[in-house]
Order: sequence, then C-alpha cells, then structure tokens
Amino acid sequence: MFEPEDWYRRWFDEHYLTVYSHRDQGEAEMFVSCWRFWRRLEAGGWCLDLGCGGGRYARAIERRGLKVMGVDLSRPLLRKAVVNIDPSSSLYYVRADMRAVPSAGPFRLVVSLFTSFGYFSDDEHLRLLKGIHTLLSPGGFFVIDLPNPASVRQRISESPLTIRKVDGTVIREERHLENDGSRVNKQIDLEYKGEKLRYFESVRLYERDELESLMRDSGFLRFGAWWGDYNGSNYKAASPRLIYFGYKGV
Repeated sequence: MFEPEDWYRRWFDEHYLTVYSHRDQGEAEMFVSCWRFWRRLEAGGWCLDLGCGGGRYARAIERRGLKVMGVDLSRPLLRKAVVNIDPSSSLYYVRADMRAVPSAGPFRLVVSLFTSFGYFSDDEHLRLLKGIHTLLSPGGFFVIDLPNPASVRQRISESPLTIRKVDGTVIREERHLENDGSRVNKQIDLEYKGEKLRYFESVRLYERDELESLMRDSGFLRFGAWWGDYNGSNYKAASPRLIYFGYKGV
C-alpha cells in the first residue's frame, strides 16, 4: 500500500462525505452540547474551527452563541459548508492550510475535531499546537479529538479490510499500521456507476502521554478533562476516542 505525502490535498472531496456519511449533524450537536465550559465563554466571542470540513461542528458551535471562523483546505467540503447559510449567520469560512491560519485571533475557543489533526510530521504538529496556543486569548479553551490508538489497533487486528455499500457506492477500506505502530494508513477504493477511484489516509496515532507532552511543550500547562467518546465518558484504555480539553492560563 502506498500513501502519497500530500494525500490530504486530494482525499477530502464529495466522496469523503459519502464514506463518512454516518458522521452527521446530530452527532456534532450532541457532542458539543456536552462540553462543560459554555458558561465560561461569553456569547459573541470567536471560535476557530481547524479542519472544519462540511461545517457540522461550526454550525453546532454557532448555535451556542459564538461567532465561528472555519478553516479548511478542501474546496468541495467548504462548498458543502456554505450551502444555505443564513445572511444573518455568524459563520465564516476560509480556504487555507491549517498550518497557516489567516488570522491573528484572538479566539476564545479553538477546536480540531473528528481527526482533523495528525496528518503531518511530529515537528509540524508541535508548531501547529504552539500556533493554536498563541491564537487563543487568555482563559480560552482548546478541544482536540483524535482516535484512541488502542481502539484503532484492535479494529485493524479484527478487520483490516472492510467492504460496504452506501448510496450505490461500494467502499473498500484497507488499513494497516506502520512498523512502529505510530501511524495508521488506509487505502480507500470506491466504485460508483462503473467509475473506480482510489484515495489514501495517513494519521499519526498519539498515545495519551505523547499528547500530554505535546500540549505541555506547546504551552498548555493546565490540563483539563480527557474524554473517551462523544458522550462525555472518562477516557479509558479501550475508549474509541482520545479527546482533550485544554485551557490557556490567564
């Protein structure tokens, strides 16, 4: 299996929305509603949604009273995000690489959700997190949502290859771990109306202690909650997700 280094520049198109169609607006609304810091964020403040995709989390956050700047590199996903935006909306979308956000902030909240982090090298990830810390206002919050490595490895051990059909598209997903187990790579083969397409994903798997170290090196000295799923359950070794709630000291 071969994964081009710039896989993320090609993959996030309309077919991505088909593959992940089970990740819907309802899931986003439910997850965001569970966050426990809303009373500490004044209405009208700014949120930065890094890797906003089709905007489902941006919409959920705006409904909590914040203005939201969504940043994504994908034109197809941004086109999806801006569909039916109300003229009075406080949603703003910008096409940019998350490593070069076209704003100096400050933001009261920064989010990186549904594995929109981990695409690059460790050095790039550290620089990105330091940039996020700089963009946050004092007292601001940061939420990052990643897959739990143990859950990923278990899934690959049990089912390295899955085949399913969604809205007439046959989806074949083959996963494997790099030799040191630090990245999960996936080849996605799609067949729709006789057309065959191939995409790739490659995501760094961070253990909790590795993520803690990254956060500390980025300036997040006060650790908040660690969740293991979108329902707000405490993180455990077998949790499906690794969700960190960070806080920038005043």
